[in-house]
Amino acid sequence: YDSPAFKNVLVEGVMLGTDARKMSKNYGNYPDPKEVMKEYGGDALRLYLLGSPIMKGEDVNFSIYVVPEVKKGFLLILWNSYKYFIDYANAYNFDCNSKDTRKNLTILDKWILSTFAQLVIDIKSSLERYDTSISVKLLRDFIVNDLSTWYIRRSRDRISSSEKVVERNTALSVLFEVLVTYCKLLAPIAPFISEEIYRNLTQEVSVHLSSFPEED
Repeated sequence: YDSPAFKNVLVEGVMLGTDARKMSKNYGNYPDPKEVMKEYGGDALRLYLLGSPIMKGEDVNFSIYVVPEVKKGFLLILWNSYKYFIDYANAYNFDCNSKDTRKNLTILDKWILSTFAQLVIDIKSSLERYDTSISVKLLRDFIVNDLSTWYIRRSRDRISSSEKVVERNTALSVLFEVLVTYCKLLAPIAPFISEEIYRNLTQEVSVHLSSFPEED
């Protein structure tokens, strides 16, 4: 009623089958999308499509073999990072609402928080440009390289320690903060896993009702 129905449109390229022809019922050169989502989940399919050149108006060959790679090389690493936190937080009855640990940050803690702060800036910038392929790459690189490979792996001794309580709680506090805020960044692109993790960590109604992170 006297106003535009939308403000912006993402125009995608042509989806091509594995035979390099346009996907068509006549050719039958595409997998059943319902079966793909049933097998690998909606988030894996969304990440594959939103991370591809198709969202920049370029044609793309759809490959069913890439979707499980997205699940294994991104979503499972995120889930395992979340599960790692949950296992130790429960084991040591960690209080996620505690703020006292922030004054005991190590150089490793400061590094991951600084790296994450830059991620927030970069994701907001890429989404404002509707460049979802860059957003997906940034989100994946942070989880796989920065959080899982560097921070968690190099914090294992602290987090698993039953004696160094302050150091352990500091690491868990940082990991909790990063995971919660990361879910807010991921929510527009992978709405299901981000919802599951966010609700379990915060006990809030939905990540999709929370505010998008601000630059720090």
